[in-house]
Amino acid sequence: MNRILKDEILNRIEQPCITGGWHEVSGEVTANAIQQALNKYCNVSIPYLGKPIVLDEPIVLSSNNHLKADSRQVFLQGPTSNMCLVRNEHIKDGANGPADQNGRDKNISIEGGIWHIRTNQRCYTDREESVKGAIGAIILCGVEQIALKNMVICDSELCGPAGLTDSSYGIQISNCKNFMIENIDFNDNHRDGVHVNGPAAFGCIRRIRGEKMGDDMVALNAWDWNTSAITFGTIEHLVVEDVAGSGNEFRLLPGQKLFDDGTAADCDIRNCVIENLSGIYTFKLYAQPNIANAETGANDVSGSVGKVENVLFQNITFAKATSAGFHGLPVKGLFEVCADCRRLFLEDISVQNTVQQCEELDLRLMNVGPLSAVWKNGSDNPDDWGEVFDPDAVCSVDEIYLKNIRFAGTAITDLNLLTREVHMKVNPDYPKTTPKGGTGYGMIKSVYVE
Repeated sequence: MNRILKDEILNRIEQPCITGGWHEVSGEVTANAIQQALNKYCNVSIPYLGKPIVLDEPIVLSSNNHLKADSRQVFLQGPTSNMCLVRNEHIKDGANGPADQNGRDKNISIEGGIWHIRTNQRCYTDREESVKGAIGAIILCGVEQIALKNMVICDSELCGPAGLTDSSYGIQISNCKNFMIENIDFNDNHRDGVHVNGPAAFGCIRRIRGEKMGDDMVALNAWDWNTSAITFGTIEHLVVEDVAGSGNEFRLLPGQKLFDDGTAADCDIRNCVIENLSGIYTFKLYAQPNIANAETGANDVSGSVGKVENVLFQNITFAKATSAGFHGLPVKGLFEVCADCRRLFLEDISVQNTVQQCEELDLRLMNVGPLSAVWKNGSDNPDDWGEVFDPDAVCSVDEIYLKNIRFAGTAITDLNLLTREVHMKVNPDYPKTTPKGGTGYGMIKSVYVE
C-alpha cells in the first residue's frame, strides 16, 4: 500500500511548465537588472560571471517566472540586508487566521547558483520585517507548481559581518502545493535545511545533503512557533527521499494552531513516505512549545499534541546513536514520539550500534511520551527558566508496524528492547536538580513486529 502511496504522490505533483526561450542577463548584473529581466522576459538565465552578485533586495518571482543560474555563480546577501535572497510576489501572512488560498502565485522555478546568507542573520521578506514568521534564505509562500533544484545554500562571512539576531532556514516553504525540491547542498548551515510549514500538499524533497546542520535537515512543521512560521495547517502527501549527511535531526511537528481570536486550526501530518535516509540521529515527532516563552512571557504553545497518521519510514540508517542532541538536549529515542499517531510503518531500519549499547544510552528505537529539559535562558535564577518540551503532555500510538529492524546487523524483534512508554514524574528537588519532570505519559496501544 505504501509503495502505491508513493507512486500516487509523485504522479499527482504538477511540475512547473517553462514555455518560450531563456533570456540571458548581460552587462552589469545586479539584483535590479535581474528583476527587470524577469518582469519583461519571465525566463531568465544568469551565466557564470567570475564574481559574486550582491543582493541588497530579494529577487521577487511572480507567476510564470523562472530563474536559472550557472552552477558556479555565487549570490551574496547584501552586507546590510535583513532580507531573503529570493521570494515569491504574493506572500500572505497566516499569523492571524487560516492561510489565504486566493490570488496564489503559480508556476515558479529556481535552478542553480550558490546562495550565501550572512552568518546568524535572520532573513525576512521585506526590510520592514512585516512577516514575523519569515526566516529563510529562499521563501516561497502561497505558491502552486514549484521546482527548486541543483543549488548550494550556505551561511557565509563573505556577506559581511555576522548578523545580530538569528540564523535562517535554507528553504522555507509555506502554504504550497505541487512542489519538487531536489539536489540541494547545505554548507555551514546553522538552521533547518528544507523547512515546510503547513498547509502543504503533494511535494517531493529528495537528494538533500548537509553536514551537522545544527538543526533539522528536513522539517515538516504543520504547527510551529509564531516566530518561525508564516502559515499553519495540515501537511499531507509528501515524499522525502535520499537525504544524507551526518549529525543531523529530522522533524515532523503536528499540533493545533491557536489564533488570537480564539479560533483553532488542526495541523496534522498524514500520508507521507520518508525513505533512504542516513546521517540522522533522531526523528522528532512532537509539538514543542516556543523556547522563548519563559523569556518573553508569551504563551506560544500548541493546543494539542497533534496527529500523525499513515507515514512510512523505510531504509533508514543510523550511523551513531546518541543520548544528547543539539544544545545537549536529551534524546531518548531514534524515533522520539509525543503525538497521537496511527499507522506508522518502520521498515528496514539499520542501527550501527548494538542494542546493548543503545540500552546503556537509555535509548530505544521508539520512545513514546513526553520529555523534560530546562532552558535556563542564561540565568542562574530559576524564575527565568523554562521547559524546552511539554513534560505534562499525554499521547498514544496505535497500529505501529516494525519490520526488519537491525542493530549492528542483528535482527531485533523483542518489543521491550525496541519500544518504551514514558511515564513522567515530577522532580521533588527541582530547581536544586534538573530536569523539572511532569505528569505526562505515553501509551502504546498496538504494535506489530516481524
